[in-house]
Amino acid sequence: MAEEVKKTITKASDTAKKAAEPAKKTVTKAAEGTKKTVQAASDGAKKTVRAAADKTKSAAGAAADTAKKTVKRASDAVDTAEEKVTEAAAEVKDTAKEKVSQGQRKIKEAKPTGNATLLRIFAVICWVLALAAEVMAILVIVERIELPMPIIWGVIIFLVVDLIFCVVASQLWKKANHIDPASEKNPLKFWLWNNIGVIMAAVCFLPFIIITLTNKRADAKTKLIATLAAVGCMAIAGLTGYDWNPVSQEQKASAEHVLEGVDVYWSNYGHRYHLDENCSSLSRSAALTYGDVDQAIAANKTHLCKFCFNNHAEEYEGLEKLIAGASE
Repeated sequence: MAEEVKKTITKASDTAKKAAEPAKKTVTKAAEGTKKTVQAASDGAKKTVRAAADKTKSAAGAAADTAKKTVKRASDAVDTAEEKVTEAAAEVKDTAKEKVSQGQRKIKEAKPTGNATLLRIFAVICWVLALAAEVMAILVIVERIELPMPIIWGVIIFLVVDLIFCVVASQLWKKANHIDPASEKNPLKFWLWNNIGVIMAAVCFLPFIIITLTNKRADAKTKLIATLAAVGCMAIAGLTGYDWNPVSQEQKASAEHVLEGVDVYWSNYGHRYHLDENCSSLSRSAALTYGDVDQAIAANKTHLCKFCFNNHAEEYEGLEKLIAGASE
């Protein structure tokens, strides 16, 4: 009986296995189909994502190129605008520097005043060169050096060079004095500062004159011509080196205080500046210069015009301090 049951169970098991085999194959096929479907979907998704990425990259590149072109155009526009602004500023500056008023009178803007210290340094250098030329003239007159020309010609050449350097130095020094004047509180320094051109004229020629007059080797004619030439050069250097229109630190400070922020006008002649470009004393001037009073003083225009004082005395306090001294 047990044997029959065992056989029955074995038979049922085989039958179940045979029945399960088709199901297993079906499940396997379904799994493989699902796997292929998933793989296909994945590949499709990858292709879609890659295509979208390529499109995005292309769009980004195009956008970047467009942005670059836009920036380039904007940069070009800025450069063009800057050029136009620069040209306009130059035109305005030129117009301001040289404008034409009634009667076609030219009015130009004054140049910067310059550096007084630098001017004085150049003046000292020129005086040193003038002294060197004087020494050479002395060596020639005492026959310590020989030149391929008559002694008197060599002397005159060095005296002329001496004079040129001396005059240039004096003009530079006077210009510096009007930019940075000495104070009247120290009378000695004020006198020296404004007369050093005369002093140096004597230093640059008087030793030569003394040595020439006491030189026993030179003939009388050479001594006479050399002495007269040196005296003439010394006179010219002294006259050009003397400051005929000195200004003090106090005068300049007073003018800057009274006329702070006010443009003044002056011509190439005289030593006065004006508050009006149409001042009656400027009626014959074809060209004027304008600037602040500091620039006017630097240009050797050290005092206010009397006509302008009479017309503007009530407008500016202390204006009477600015009219004394200089001649028209």
